[in-house]
Amino acid sequence: MMDGIVYIRGRRLGEKIDNVKADPKVCFTVWDRIGYEDCGVAACDTTTVYECVVIRGKAEFVEDNDEKTKMPLALVDKLAPGKTDMDLKKVPPTAVYKIVPVSVTGKYHRPAAGNNVRSY
Repeated sequence: MMDGIVYIRGRRLGEKIDNVKADPKVCFTVWDRIGYEDCGVAACDTTTVYECVVIRGKAEFVEDNDEKTKMPLALVDKLAPGKTDMDLKKVPPTAVYKIVPVSVTGKYHRPAAGNNVRSY
């Protein structure tokens, strides 16, 4: 995520690219599983404790090389700070698209008071 927009980077070919070209409507979900809640003694009395965000929107291919360069630099800076050089020849052949949000929702399940939560 950069500047409030989700960017996706990868190959210019493949099923995902074909699907986005055919229909740019997308849904992007990120979730965090915290553990499992024991709600009783039976196997079906176990549930997941989680939080998630769901972004629904439209995928747009990024053609501007400056914007396409900014995204991987931001990603690398987050994962491996200090790396700032970019081989600009590798930018144009890479597919980058962004998800322009139409709606953003979230949901969660938190454990009930007194129930045991097991981490995984």
